[in-house]
Amino acid sequence: MDSQEKRLAARIECTKLVHIKFIDADGNVVRDVLGHIQNISKSGIRIESPLPVDTKLIMVTTLDSKGKSIGIRSVVVYCSKNESSSYILGIKFDAPEASCTKFIKAVAKASRTPIRPQAQSS
Repeated sequence: MDSQEKRLAARIECTKLVHIKFIDADGNVVRDVLGHIQNISKSGIRIESPLPVDTKLIMVTTLDSKGKSIGIRSVVVYCSKNESSSYILGIKFDAPEASCTKFIKAVAKASRTPIRPQAQSS
């Protein structure tokens, strides 16, 4: 999958542990791996994973600031191996805008990372 910059919205730096749930064609979770968010935007998320993702459809879940599980249905746009032998996943949210906004706010609050938009590359 191609890792070329295709993000439609400004990215926000964020550090948070997430579960990446691989979903098969029947809608069943077939694998669950841990990953780390690198950044997030209103249209998607970039995650570092120890394993490649071999399905298009995933569910990204984490805990909010109250310890409640939150998740969002997503589509893998790209998966590329990086220099540390882990994988970088470019993920597009596949949910209504209100659900995306709720997920992003919960992740930002739970990560306790100051929200600073990254500069857009040209």
